[in-house]
Amino acid sequence: MKNFILGLIIAFLICGGTYFYLKSDSLQSRVETLKSENLSKPQPDLQKAKEDFYIEQINRDSSLILFTVTALFAILGATTFFSVRNEFDSKIKEIKNDFQSQTDNYQDSVNHLKYIESSLSYEIARNYQKDYLQPLNDQQKANLANILEFTDHTLLCIEFYAKSILLDNKSGSTFKNAVKNLIHILVDDLTELLAITELNKVTTSINYVKVMRIKGNIEDLNDKELNRKLYLIYSLLEYEKLDFD
Repeated sequence: MKNFILGLIIAFLICGGTYFYLKSDSLQSRVETLKSENLSKPQPDLQKAKEDFYIEQINRDSSLILFTVTALFAILGATTFFSVRNEFDSKIKEIKNDFQSQTDNYQDSVNHLKYIESSLSYEIARNYQKDYLQPLNDQQKANLANILEFTDHTLLCIEFYAKSILLDNKSGSTFKNAVKNLIHILVDDLTELLAITELNKVTTSINYVKVMRIKGNIEDLNDKELNRKLYLIYSLLEYEKLDFD
């Protein structure tokens, strides 16, 4: 808006100056012409000379007015165009900056939520291990019902441990390797129990879809040895349900 007002003032000054300069020059020319005609023409032709002179001056004034108006609109148009374009570019830049700021804030919020979910998953896994896996002694594990329960809770426990690693975007490799080591210990315990009991099949209450989700999370850890151990466990599972229903 400031550029537009400044351009408007400059346009008026230029056009006004041009108009008065040409007007002054025209008046001077008019005086010189009148003197020349009065001296060169006979007295009877003076009235006709005056009429011709005024007609010529009217034509000149009309041309001057048309030129002035045209120049004024041209300058105003150019000033308005550049002013609007600058305002438009400034607004576009402001919108882009706001969008980038909102995008950064959104990504920060997403990362923070992932870290919270990672911490929550780790705590859930620890509770599973503490409340359901550690209390069972060797004699209790030998019981078939306990074997099935131990298998279910081990699978759920390693799933939450895996999620705590995959969603963690703040902790270093030391913590992640420690959690991965806990998963290896749980898988080794389950593999050993199944080998001792020599069961051909283990019926799990966890449905097939969820087991496949657990399998996918473990595979995302890119640990070939861990996947190899779990493939043996997967091969022994039978499912009471195939889906969430």
